[in-house]
Amino acid sequence: MGMRGIFYSAIAMMLIVPIVLYIIFYMDVTETQLEEVSTKIKGDTLSGYAKSIDQDLPRILEISSRRAISTAISYIDANGEALDKADERLIEMMMNGTIYGSSFGLLGSGLVKEWVEAIKAKGRSYGLETNITVLDLDIKPYDSFNVLLSASILINITDGKKMEIYRIYNEDIIISIEGFEDPLYGLETKGLIKRMFVKSAIHDLSSLDLAEENGLYTNSTDGASFLDRLEGNLETSPKYNSMTTKQIGLETIVNLPDLSTYGLPIKSDQSNIDYLYFSSASHIGYPVNNSAKSWLKLDKGHATIYGVQLIE
Repeated sequence: MGMRGIFYSAIAMMLIVPIVLYIIFYMDVTETQLEEVSTKIKGDTLSGYAKSIDQDLPRILEISSRRAISTAISYIDANGEALDKADERLIEMMMNGTIYGSSFGLLGSGLVKEWVEAIKAKGRSYGLETNITVLDLDIKPYDSFNVLLSASILINITDGKKMEIYRIYNEDIIISIEGFEDPLYGLETKGLIKRMFVKSAIHDLSSLDLAEENGLYTNSTDGASFLDRLEGNLETSPKYNSMTTKQIGLETIVNLPDLSTYGLPIKSDQSNIDYLYFSSASHIGYPVNNSAKSWLKLDKGHATIYGVQLIE
């Protein structure tokens, strides 16, 4: 090669080297930017997925608990027998879709276990692995017309590389019992008469007659709580009383004409307050002065509580 060729080759190299260096530098920067973009996308996906769990968890817990309550009442209606441990059976239904280890009714939809599997499948579709552990789940009385569902759930989400979210959710959800059927009333009337929980306050004669006419409920010191009623108890048990400082009992007025219509025996001298009326013990009732219900009788204690006069 002549001097001229060498000269031109040197010039070409001088021109090519910066271009090659620029390309290498650009490729390195582009790769870094791509990694940053990829990391951001994965981070946003992980964050959005975790946020969806934040929003979904309280909802599924409420849906599952309400479905478990409804199924428990249906089970009692169908079998004519109360639950042994209402709080534990409700949790069993929420978690496994079973009662006493067997399936019943339409429990399969909306259960905690099914939700866990659905969440895991959703995570895998994003390239994420999700581990969910139910650390604690229990249900107890909150007050007369509400129960409290408490849940502690561990959730760990990872992309299998660098990103990970680790959370423990502690959820307390208050579930109203209004609108559900009273299982105790059904048990005591052999399933012939159904009565829904609807809240009232009785403070005089007119509100007493209204409560009786519409089968309404009021809070009570001694009457069975909702969970007790699922167990067929007439009065609030020490077990459920010890779970809260609030009053948890319920009571309603037994309609004697309804019982008579269905051929059920009538206790004409018994107080018509449900937990007293259905008791095997004697709880003397007296006619209520000026009540529109000529058959209505109350014990002296409830006459004082409701602010009415008795005819002795």
